[in-house]
Amino acid sequence: MRTFAILLMLAGLTACASGPTFDLTQVSSNIPTDKGRLVVLRPTTFSYAARSPNIKLNGIDVCALSNGGYFMKDVLPGPSKLSTGLWDVFDTSEIDIDIQAGQTVFVEVNARSAMENAGGAIGGAIGGAIGGALTEAQMKKKQANLDQRGPFYFRLIQPTTIGTVNYRRVDCS
Repeated sequence: MRTFAILLMLAGLTACASGPTFDLTQVSSNIPTDKGRLVVLRPTTFSYAARSPNIKLNGIDVCALSNGGYFMKDVLPGPSKLSTGLWDVFDTSEIDIDIQAGQTVFVEVNARSAMENAGGAIGGAIGGAIGGALTEAQMKKKQANLDQRGPFYFRLIQPTTIGTVNYRRVDCS
């Protein structure tokens, strides 16, 4: 059992992003005047830690985003759809976004827990009960996340909520 735990930790570590750390000033500056900037961040979590889902913009692969990573892309303004999925997990995760010229849009993509994937709202409720009592705000956030489908969920975030997490830039070339 101990060997399994060590191997699992090593797998999680090798899947981490390895580029420069996130710098809000850098990602928010030098945006071309005719484009908007999309910044997608993936917090480090245990669920799907060793997996790097392909993030798609309007159905086109943009980046395989590793655990604890982020990427930025300058895109044409207008409505767009971000999506992702895993080949062995039913359904895809997606969110509609609207990017304006000169604007930076921050999106966080989080892995769902195995309980949420297994049973949707029921699994999420059981997972919440196992983890302890949730506040009303935590329950509302959980329900909003359950309204999305697939192995991950997206949410628009404000740059002020990013905090001091050491996201590492992922090379998407």
